[in-house]
Amino acid sequence: AGGQLAVAVSSGEVKIWRVSGDGSIGAVAMTILNAHQGKPPTACAFMHDASMLVTTGGDSMTRVWDCNSGAPLAAVPLLAPGSCVAAMPHAPLITACDVSGGVYVFRHETISVRDDANESSPETVTKLLMKDLQQF
Repeated sequence: AGGQLAVAVSSGEVKIWRVSGDGSIGAVAMTILNAHQGKPPTACAFMHDASMLVTTGGDSMTRVWDCNSGAPLAAVPLLAPGSCVAAMPHAPLITACDVSGGVYVFRHETISVRDDANESSPETVTKLLMKDLQQF
């Protein structure tokens, strides 16, 4: 089975490639331009089902993107520029870190809403619930 590969680029873009079952990488399948409002993205990770990509970056935001269309689905503010992001492999959980040492854990749930009056701008309502991070 094939997969996807994503890279956060210092020019402000996030690029996604499709990877074939034999491991060969083709041409860029999608480029998300200006992913973090003119600031460089610093990290990216696919959500558990690979339909969404999570990024964080210099704009102090963690963002969720649709991997098929490149459309933004959600944005959550951090207290400082983002430094890393990870997604749980079998659950809709996102962890982000910022450069000040802040750690954030979000649960991602989506409800799709379509605006039939304006076919060019489908809307996805996304809830990101901040969870308390317990220290062990």
